[in-house]
Amino acid sequence: DDAESYPSREACTTLKRDVPIITNVSVNTTNKNNGTVFVQWSKPTQLDSLVTKGPFVYHIYRTEGINGTNFILIDSNLMLNDTTFIDQNLNTLEKAYRYQIHFINNTPNNRFEIGKSAKASSVFLSIIPTNFALKLSWVESVPWTNKRYVIYKKNKITGIFDSLTTTLEFRYTDTELLNDSVYCYKIKSIGNYTLSGLINPILNWSQELCKEPKDDIPPCATNLNAEAECLNYRNNLNWSLPFDSCIGDVDRFEIFYKPSQIAPFQLIHTINNKNIQNYQHNLIDYIAGCYEIIGVDINGNRSVNNEIKCVDNCPVYTLPNVFTPNEDSVNDLFTPKTNQYVKSIDLKIYNRWGVKVFETENPKILWDAKNCSEGVYSYILKVNEVYLNGIKASQQKGIIHVFK
Repeated sequence: DDAESYPSREACTTLKRDVPIITNVSVNTTNKNNGTVFVQWSKPTQLDSLVTKGPFVYHIYRTEGINGTNFILIDSNLMLNDTTFIDQNLNTLEKAYRYQIHFINNTPNNRFEIGKSAKASSVFLSIIPTNFALKLSWVESVPWTNKRYVIYKKNKITGIFDSLTTTLEFRYTDTELLNDSVYCYKIKSIGNYTLSGLINPILNWSQELCKEPKDDIPPCATNLNAEAECLNYRNNLNWSLPFDSCIGDVDRFEIFYKPSQIAPFQLIHTINNKNIQNYQHNLIDYIAGCYEIIGVDINGNRSVNNEIKCVDNCPVYTLPNVFTPNEDSVNDLFTPKTNQYVKSIDLKIYNRWGVKVFETENPKILWDAKNCSEGVYSYILKVNEVYLNGIKASQQKGIIHVFK
């Protein structure tokens, strides 16, 4: 009827100890070229003498990385009672190493692998510098259980690594440090197997690692104001920081400009005096564009969320209503009175009978009226004006008095 029975009595057992049990992968020496790692294991104690008559040898395999899988044979000469191995000429400063012990029955004419240990790696320490602090973290891959970790810090006076603190976590932040001052650390892991008869506690060391705290905090964001001087073809910029305390964290200001909304910002000027907070940007044809001021500190941290300000062109295009093409070198050509921030025009001039006598797309016009008599002429004008967001057209109509 799908009813469950009472549970059975509990039964416990352990695996037969006929393979090595790895217990230590510990960095003895930290060096980029000549580092060493200490490897230790417990030898098999429950061998079937009818099947495995011996003699026996161990094959030591190694791979790079905490979870590396590309194992290579590094030693094959250790006998049954050899339970330690020193691996040499390694880059223990930058790399973690992982090991596995293979157990070989080396009977003449009956050579075979009996089994192999679980895989175990060294403890690998990493440090991330931050402002007045160092963030330590470490990783490992081991078959035993590490219960806690002791963090050691090198004493700058004695040169000895002193115990700093103990943690159950895989991370620790050392605070109240001096920026740009070197601090060195290493980690000792403390663990064990639940199986009796093995080394307890199991102690292993990470590599030694040194770092300097660095200022990684960006300066305050800038508040920007931009004003256009249309007649002089220039923009005046001035900016400020939200608090007086912000100025102490700035080393220089970088001024970025883009001529349109869709264009990328480009650096146009650097002000190396943090007390100067204004800039005059002189341009030639157009003043439209957007600006951003970035504060940079001595460590290269850059302010973010800065205020962006844009200015636009102020197009003006006006025509005179009189001109005198009488070859006296004064007003002999019909040209605009004002021509600013204009891309092109479409001008058509008509006589009193509606006959078109002149047309051009040149904003300078330059009409000489040589083939025209004195009188009143009308025009229709389309002006293509340049703005920050593109070209906009405006229309004009008017009359021109020609006096010869």
